[in-house]
Amino acid sequence: MVNTIELLEIEKWFNSINIPKEVKINAGVRHTDAPKFVQENIELLKGKELTGRIADQRWNMLQELKQAILDPVK
Repeated sequence: MVNTIELLEIEKWFNSINIPKEVKINAGVRHTDAPKFVQENIELLKGKELTGRIADQRWNMLQELKQAILDPVK
């Protein structure tokens, strides 16, 4: 489960950049509204509306999105 410090750190990182509208995660997955995806998932995680595996999956998806922004898929 994601802890509060990690969540605040990733939120700060996303807030410090201009999130592209569309981000390709890999050959088969892309986010067509990445800013909305980030906002909604951070809010869900901060509100503790998600628990267990679902929260972990959303956290991993935010991490994948961050990595895809830092190192875009060609």
